Amino acid sequence: MPRPGRQDNTGRGGSARVRGRRTACGTVFDPAELTLASRELKCGTRVRITGPTAASVDATVTDWAPAEWTGRRFDLSQATFESIHHLGAGVIDVTVTVRD
Repeated sequence: MPRPGRQDNTGRGGSARVRGRRTACGTVFDPAELTLASRELKCGTRVRITGPTAASVDATVTDWAPAEWTGRRFDLSQATFESIHHLGAGVIDVTVTVRD
């Protein structure tokens, strides 16, 4: 489990767009909220996500994903993705730092 303040949670991140689906954490997914899905971080974990242009945003883990075969380590909500890079980029390299 990653520890707060560590910068070693890097990987590929893409945008998730399935509005209204119930998440593994029990919430309903809303692409307008600052959230992400991770197979490694617990529900409710607050993180800072930094994109390839050094833009960053704080978000909350709300789901368990993506599937390993996708090649992504994180699924970002549309709002989270657009806060750090343009949506047309598809999949980008991100650094996820645990905040609490």
